[in-house]
Amino acid sequence: MSALLEPMPFWEALAYLEGKEAVASAMTTPEWQRMPVAVRVKASFSATLTSAKAAQEITDYLTGFVRGEKAVNDKGKEYYVYQGRAEFVANMRSRMLEEGFGKVLHDGTLDPEIHDNDLRDLRGCRRLQLIFDTQTEQAVSFAQWQEGQDPDILDVYPCQRFVRVRPVHTRRSSANPRHSCMTGPRGHPPSLSSQFIPDTVTGRMKRRWRTTG
Repeated sequence: MSALLEPMPFWEALAYLEGKEAVASAMTTPEWQRMPVAVRVKASFSATLTSAKAAQEITDYLTGFVRGEKAVNDKGKEYYVYQGRAEFVANMRSRMLEEGFGKVLHDGTLDPEIHDNDLRDLRGCRRLQLIFDTQTEQAVSFAQWQEGQDPDILDVYPCQRFVRVRPVHTRRSSANPRHSCMTGPRGHPPSLSSQFIPDTVTGRMKRRWRTTG
């Protein structure tokens, strides 16, 4: 898909996301999924994270990163205060260790070993990367949806279109039902309208398509 959209500032949408409240809770992922979407969208949370201090620190870092906050060093040069995912993982791992989080064993004790590939370990690299990716992608997706609601944007750039950029032996429209509706008169694909809507399970923004001609 090639998006016929021009970039524009996201500050109003991101300011709305700053209204998210850091929530500490012992609820698991399935329990959070059963919560109303309105609650999950307004809450900054991670399953089984029960430390309000850690939850707030995560929220503050991600908000600052998405906003692209800058500062000036001693030489008068600007730099980004929040460097990104690698720094986030390192900082939050230290916080989780201080707070005593980790993978809980069957006997209720804490596993002293850090499991980087286990999503149940709040100290693990994969879990912390997931937190960073989920929150930042949700913020950017919401901002893109918000900017797309501008009447001028909707009037000038209302659609997205599937464009073939290289020759193939088998037409994709015959192999993919989703593209079968995109072949218009004389082989020209019609435009598709796209709309971002909140997923009722994850609370994250997802794209919904419909053919417009």
